[in-house]
Amino acid sequence: MLGKAYRLDVAGFSKNAALIHKGGYFNAKFAPNKTGHLRVGIVTSRKTIPKAANRNALRRRIFDFWQTGLEERSVDILIIVKPEAGKLNPRKKEDLINLQSELNSIKNKLK
Repeated sequence: MLGKAYRLDVAGFSKNAALIHKGGYFNAKFAPNKTGHLRVGIVTSRKTIPKAANRNALRRRIFDFWQTGLEERSVDILIIVKPEAGKLNPRKKEDLINLQSELNSIKNKLK
């Protein structure tokens, strides 16, 4: 799990942030920050993923993905989860691979 310093307060995220990714499972926005490291925020609603356990499991997987390479850029990333992500089964390997590939594409757009 990401440390608190690397988690983004979603309420304080910039309203005029640039959309960098529109995918099957997420939309991602980014805005520069002055902290000197990357911060990640995730927005999931009950409408998107009804069960809290599934919402939190997905959030943990996304935070775990961003664990590496936190000092690369001084950027805030907001990941907005789409309803399609709620249909993923966290126990199926192919679903996890799809999730990882979409997160990798977001990471590659930051470079």
